[in-house]
Amino acid sequence: MVSSSFIDFLSKELFAIYEEIDEKVRQFKEKTDLKCKRDCGECCAKGKVGISPLEFIPCAVELFKRGELQKYYEKAKKREYGICSFYVPYTLDMKKGYCSIYHLRPATCRLYGFGFKKNKYGVYEPVMCDYLKSEFLKLSPLEKEDLPLPDYDSVMVRIISLYPPLGSKTLKPNLALITALEKVRSFSFSLFPHYDNESHPNHEKYGQNEENGVKG
Repeated sequence: MVSSSFIDFLSKELFAIYEEIDEKVRQFKEKTDLKCKRDCGECCAKGKVGISPLEFIPCAVELFKRGELQKYYEKAKKREYGICSFYVPYTLDMKKGYCSIYHLRPATCRLYGFGFKKNKYGVYEPVMCDYLKSEFLKLSPLEKEDLPLPDYDSVMVRIISLYPPLGSKTLKPNLALITALEKVRSFSFSLFPHYDNESHPNHEKYGQNEENGVKG
């Protein structure tokens, strides 16, 4: 059984990994001058990227602290197979928009567009949209030398090793989010004891009490 202290541990460990990813991506961007198109949100709008529930744990913990867990749980349930609940489009075709939890986004989102995977021959290949891939291929061999490549597979191995039951399977973004929110909600009041059932703004919706096997 997963304890509340372990959920807290997972959140902190994942944030540490996310900071490492961000630094690697920053270095890669700096050396290649590659960047997404302004306001582009096509990868978010398509919702085809697979994400593990584990990657959403830091976000789920933060949403609980804000008293917004139930709000996003209900939103994700309505959009199970649709666009990510955190993507906010501002064009009718949904190709332009922004992420409303950018600093809390999963590892997959941080790496997509700037991460690399080894193919069956052991050669690194970019995990990018068509636009970024075409821009990357324009770089000269000299420009590609000694690049700090964000290694997608090695990052995912580290994440999965933290807790395989939540990290080894990828789902549609909203389904992964739902699972993470349910896991954090199960231990919310023991994870953050200063939020008791009476004082929490959504205590009636959460319904966490001793009868449910979770002490407040």
